[in-house]
Amino acid sequence: MSATLERPSLHALTALVIRETELLDTWRLDDWLALYAPVCAYWVPSQWDQRDPHATISHIYDDRRLLETRVRRFKHAMFHAQKPPSRTLRFTANHRAGEGPDTLLCHYEVAEFRNLRHRRYVARATYDFAPERDGGLLIARKRLDLLDCDAVQDGISIIL
Repeated sequence: MSATLERPSLHALTALVIRETELLDTWRLDDWLALYAPVCAYWVPSQWDQRDPHATISHIYDDRRLLETRVRRFKHAMFHAQKPPSRTLRFTANHRAGEGPDTLLCHYEVAEFRNLRHRRYVARATYDFAPERDGGLLIARKRLDLLDCDAVQDGISIIL
């Protein structure tokens, strides 16, 4: 963000994260994708405090093009990994400003129920935001450090 622009409020950043969770929980994937900047990263490292997504394999490391592909796959009638679709509830807590002017840190949890099975994903989340021309904000980077990142993840078939 430009030095002449004011830092977004913690409330504004938190509201955007909460909006993201609502869109994912209701499977409004096109609207969810619209929250992301044209140049963005969506990262789920495989190691705690992993520094570089290129030096070590990650559970997920997607750019905008791969996020668009992921959304198309989820919406396709033949996407068997989500037949029947998961029911999810996402929770965020402990929202606080990060080191950068457009960074939000929080705790993040996804509760998933599918095929009579419950799964939980618990993570530290780091969001970096980019300004839009209209004065709004877009997600430029989302990083989820799973608490059990070094455990077998048994096919993450939902968007965290």
